Amino acid sequence: MAPFKVIEERPIRLFVLSEEGTERTIELLGKTNDFYSSLFGRKSTPTPSSRRPKTTADRLGRATPSSPEAP
Repeated sequence: MAPFKVIEERPIRLFVLSEEGTERTIELLGKTNDFYSSLFGRKSTPTPSSRRPKTTADRLGRATPSSPEAP
């Protein structure tokens, strides 16, 4: 595994292998985030991975053979 550094400037978190160009990357990602946030609004808090649907069937609300609702 390669060593990396975590750079976090809310709401952006970068996992960096080389620090070359990180300032420009953060600047561009910030502008991109501002643009899309102006169109769609800001997401207040991230959804914890434990609460995200695991499968396509879960996302669609369908029962799967391994779920208790399946016949």
